[in-house]
Amino acid sequence: MNHHTGNKRQITEKEFWGKSSASTFWLFVAALSPVALSVYCADHYRLVNADKIAGEIALITALVLIPIMAISRKKLFPWGGKLPVIQWLGMIGCCVPPAALVISIFVLLDVHADKGIPLTGAYLLIRKEINEQAETAPAYWYLTSDTLSLPTTIVLKVSGAEARHTKVGSKIELTLGPGFFKQLWIREYKVLPEEGLTSQIVRKENPSQHH
Repeated sequence: MNHHTGNKRQITEKEFWGKSSASTFWLFVAALSPVALSVYCADHYRLVNADKIAGEIALITALVLIPIMAISRKKLFPWGGKLPVIQWLGMIGCCVPPAALVISIFVLLDVHADKGIPLTGAYLLIRKEINEQAETAPAYWYLTSDTLSLPTTIVLKVSGAEARHTKVGSKIELTLGPGFFKQLWIREYKVLPEEGLTSQIVRKENPSQHH
């Protein structure tokens, strides 16, 4: 491929796209950016069924893209005949950035475009999972509720400090957004007070400030 600039000089393909090392770097950045965004969304916007949704989107993305890449695999992977296993693993790997991007867009829209009425209910803390070796590591609350209009069980990621200062058997009040795509997400949560104590808000998710 040659690109003309006037009649005096031709720009080579290498000059047009940049040096190979620079091209590799920017390709690497472009591939990792959607993955980084999806990790950020998973950490900041807490969908109740996040793992299930991410798995379904990843599966659908792979089912759409892999057949398309398989048709053009000789052009995409000219060496694939000698290394078929690496070729197919490469095609699966190529599905990761698009799937991560779709997951991120889904989460962002579900939270920020949510105009529904929040649901509020009390959950019982039945178990805590804490990394005792690292104080700054996240912890998990395992919550359950018998309210019919709410999910029966929820696993909530919290800070290690929050988990250490909360007893098993405590009641946790969750406020859930219904979601733009009808996928519940956690707007805020607080530990309900014991008798004679004052309720303390543990965390309020940023998206709830927009409603």
